[in-house]
Amino acid sequence: LRSLVDNNYSHTDRLWSITPAVYSIVYAIHTHMSCPTHDDRALLMAALAAIWAVRLTYNFARRGGYAKDGEDYRWAVLKQEYITNPVAWQLFNLTFIAGYQHILLWLIATPSQAAYAASCAATLKGKHSATPALNALDAVATIGFLTSLLVETIADEQQWHYYAKRDKLGFNTK
Repeated sequence: LRSLVDNNYSHTDRLWSITPAVYSIVYAIHTHMSCPTHDDRALLMAALAAIWAVRLTYNFARRGGYAKDGEDYRWAVLKQEYITNPVAWQLFNLTFIAGYQHILLWLIATPSQAAYAASCAATLKGKHSATPALNALDAVATIGFLTSLLVETIADEQQWHYYAKRDKLGFNTK
């Protein structure tokens, strides 16, 4: 709703990097507090989500995404060229930008919630005396995640250097 006041439609964009990690951490804390045993998987998933959030937040911040007047240029293009009716634009803002995107952010974290809930439910029903220990599948998934994160981080740096060089040479087309 703040976008109605300041005409900046990137408030949700500022939350993209941190919201899924916050959800995962909340799920892990909830699991820790409501289950009778300690869940290493919940903590691992929350830690990986937090590491991912740090990478995204760092990149968004260095591109000026958290600046007071920082707005994703694509919203202005959509508003000026495709959704020119002010009422239609505000409906798009409320349903897609401020609504649907928050649902997506929650959905990104639902695997964490599902894993925590299943682990806790099994423990509470007495199927396990403790939450299942981390196993080879957890190791493979963690290595896959960290490898992907490394590749993404390298790509982020390459893109950052490419744009810096492009801008320095005067080829910025904005």
